[in-house]
Amino acid sequence: MGSNGVFIIHIYAGIIQNFEPDFAGKAVMWINRIITSNKQLIYEFLRYVLVGGFAFGVDILVLYLTRTFLFQDMGHDGILLATAFGFIAGLTVNYILSFLFVFRQIDENVQRHKIRAFVLFALIGVIGLLITEFCMYAGINLFGEEYYLFTKVITAVIVLLWNYIARKLLIFKGAQYER
Repeated sequence: MGSNGVFIIHIYAGIIQNFEPDFAGKAVMWINRIITSNKQLIYEFLRYVLVGGFAFGVDILVLYLTRTFLFQDMGHDGILLATAFGFIAGLTVNYILSFLFVFRQIDENVQRHKIRAFVLFALIGVIGLLITEFCMYAGINLFGEEYYLFTKVITAVIVLLWNYIARKLLIFKGAQYER
């Protein structure tokens, strides 16, 4: 977050201080403590968001292209099928980039059990795909087929959080941030 983030927090604290002087000081101290004690985790999550953003770009591009050129006449089913193709492409990119850039110092247990780690990674991805398909189905029924890309963006945020938390807890629990 750096000094800019702390500066912004201090501005908000100054505004709040006009209403509750003790609260503002305590809030700034509490936020600074959280940032300082979790700096590695915050950097790791930010890298995961960047990798996830790139993988999402691949995902939505494949979704759009397959929906537009392969499944254009299939309606609702075409959107769901194109969503699966996009998700698989994004998952593959995410897997490769997660190992290269996000979780740089891999736990020895993960190194020794690469097949187990891949199976868990894929299983978490399959659950993410199920969440994706459910949200897409619900979203295009709620908003209409013409809003499938909007629905995909909302769905991606939900699945990003699921993927990061599950992978961090089940696969990369010993991984640390390296500078």
